[in-house]
Amino acid sequence: MKEKIDHMKIVANGCSFTYGHKDSVNNQAPSWVWPSLFKDMKEITKVVNLAVEGASNDRVVRTSIEYFEKNKGIDLNNTILVVQHPTPNRGEWFHIKNKLWIGYVTTMEDVLYDISITDYTKEDLEQIRIDTKIERKVFDQYKAIVESDITEIIKYFKNIILLQTYCKQKGIKLLQVGLSARCLPRFHFKETRQSISNNIFCKELYKMIDESIICDRFLTDIAKGNEESPDDGHPNEVGHDLIFRYIYNEIKKRWQI
Repeated sequence: MKEKIDHMKIVANGCSFTYGHKDSVNNQAPSWVWPSLFKDMKEITKVVNLAVEGASNDRVVRTSIEYFEKNKGIDLNNTILVVQHPTPNRGEWFHIKNKLWIGYVTTMEDVLYDISITDYTKEDLEQIRIDTKIERKVFDQYKAIVESDITEIIKYFKNIILLQTYCKQKGIKLLQVGLSARCLPRFHFKETRQSISNNIFCKELYKMIDESIICDRFLTDIAKGNEESPDDGHPNEVGHDLIFRYIYNEIKKRWQI
């Protein structure tokens, strides 16, 4: 029998496919993105959107865990964490001098600053930009030399396992959905992905992943035909509504609301 949830709180995390790629105001996600659409439902008491544009799986897992560790009083019986996993090639590193995490996005020239840790003056931020330009070049070189499809997937699988294990241990209801087909663990065990499917580390890590927590469909498939433009694959408002409906139905399948 499914557990009944009378008043549900949604905690969402992901990248721009969850936060939105435009129209944010005062660092708040716009009203038309899929997490915001839950606010219109009578069963929902609160929606927390932890996502940022260009986020990596490193950031998504880290900030999801940080959120629950910092909010110990949350009623876990009525809370669902919905995590949208970005593509595995993104990452982040910790800037020791400035004590903040910096996101690495291969498709963006500018790095992202998670500046919620502390306040910075204009001069501080300018110095951070200078520092991270240098570090980014080193990070690019590091990834080019030592990272491959296999190492990216190993790290991605570890992130999935860490989040699933944490949520199971804490009793947190978790639903995971991928941005694209590459974000589905089982995708990497097709014949065309033999370098990964034949790798012993990938195979053993995959055995530890609970696929039942991960949605069968991914966001670019759900919103297909409803993109912002031919050159911008982000979902438009119709696309986000389709994603919302899909995720809501997935939640209903797993928990009685």
